[in-house]
Amino acid sequence: FIHELLHERFSEFIGKKPYLNDKFEKEFFVALDKKFKDEFERKMKSDAFLIKEILDFRLKRFLENERQRNVRKILCLEKTFKTTIKFKEGRFRFKAVIDRIDRLDDESILVLDYKTGGIDILPQVDIERIESAGLARENLKDTIRSFQLPLYLYFVINDKNHRADKTNACLYSLREIDSRTLGLSMLFKNDTQLANKEKIMRVYLGALGAILEDVLNPGIPFKADEEDARQCSSCPFFYMCR
Repeated sequence: FIHELLHERFSEFIGKKPYLNDKFEKEFFVALDKKFKDEFERKMKSDAFLIKEILDFRLKRFLENERQRNVRKILCLEKTFKTTIKFKEGRFRFKAVIDRIDRLDDESILVLDYKTGGIDILPQVDIERIESAGLARENLKDTIRSFQLPLYLYFVINDKNHRADKTNACLYSLREIDSRTLGLSMLFKNDTQLANKEKIMRVYLGALGAILEDVLNPGIPFKADEEDARQCSSCPFFYMCR
């Protein structure tokens, strides 16, 4: 719901600087009220007003936060990227829909993924730890945790329409916005990591290749992760191993 709303209301700023004046904010919340009434109010009944209060509060903070960010222009919203990556096991097709890409005032590019819940899936950029722990799937679960942002960054870096000396990716929390980070949890947290971006990306892709090799190896049994039984509740292959 929030992704759709932000896409609809911020589309007018594609290719230019977002100008979030009082008129925009008023129209934004009128659109929010209408969309909420159309999609949720009848279904949610008595608890609808609580959800609406939370949405109003968090999105007001989000707009206040956006006014503080140094965005030169929004390059795209909800853009679909497709690419093929070659690994040891063959060529694999990947597809992603990226929430938003900004060009900042310093000419760098920032890839953003909105998060309305917790953001505990941020990859840990520690290539020495990744390499020393090894590329076994059970180790990568702890040392990398998520391939989402590295893959998003790979798509953008290799797209000729999005060239920049500095390109980073982040999770943008709409739930926890603070004045220090502006709600942004960066993949690369400092200039040293940005300078080593190519090496770091090679490590991520090597790890992803190891995962695919594991998945495709008929000699490795298909089994549940006993350390995290919660995953079974949403796994589409639950009935194959339960």
